[in-house]
Amino acid sequence: MTSFARRLGLLVAASLLLGTGAARARVVEKIAAVVGDSVILGSEVEEKASPLLTEASQIPDPSKRSARASALRHEVLERLIDDELRRLASDLTPHTSPARKPRRIVR
Repeated sequence: MTSFARRLGLLVAASLLLGTGAARARVVEKIAAVVGDSVILGSEVEEKASPLLTEASQIPDPSKRSARASALRHEVLERLIDDELRRLASDLTPHTSPARKPRRIVR
């Protein structure tokens, strides 16, 4: 083995060893649903559910509070999916202009 190959091998090994501690995965955003080509993000669900979750936060029993919050998020997600499906259906439906009455030509 040549000294160049040995140095190159050591350099690659060192970079792999040094680089392993630095790379960490973290969640940036969660995908709640995919509808056609559109994505509904977890943050969208939380944003829409926020006013409803304040009501759920008043429930004293933690398990019931958690169940209610989960149900509310689920309802909001279903609504967002329905809205997106309606938008997709609207995009697929040909839009025609209302029938125009022929003009009467006066001579």
